Amino acid sequence: MKKFKILILILASLTFSSCGNKASKALSQSIKPQIEENNKAKNSEGKFVVYFDTNSSKLSASEALSLENEVIAKLKNLSKGKKALIKIEGHCDERGSSDYNKKLGQKRAEEVKTLLNKKLAKSVKIKTVSYGKSRPVALGHDEESWAKNRRSVVISIQ
Repeated sequence: MKKFKILILILASLTFSSCGNKASKALSQSIKPQIEENNKAKNSEGKFVVYFDTNSSKLSASEALSLENEVIAKLKNLSKGKKALIKIEGHCDERGSSDYNKKLGQKRAEEVKTLLNKKLAKSVKIKTVSYGKSRPVALGHDEESWAKNRRSVVISIQ
């Protein structure tokens, strides 16, 4: 009986790992409204958050559009007559080594910086920093928490 339970657990884990990407994307889509709601609260504090897929530093089209609509419009208003100063933080979920996540967080911050520089030209000074996996906003060990931690945070300093 014990061997049978172990066999079932092994088969179940193989099944879930083989469809992990599809399940992960489906779950990411299902928590997207919740993440967007969190963004609304953060915008009022002078912060804006964009989210990334697992092991990716590429902005999705929807995140890039959201960044353009929300952040760039505000920064253009802020920077009239003077140079705005902002900081972009890159963050990762808990999976992977600290070194890998530090580099990935930097790539995420740089991706956001590149988009902002294209749209704002020289009206803004941008500083980037990577915190890797050291500053999670969600402490769970599941896809929902990981999705919230794969992010870049744009903070208006001036």
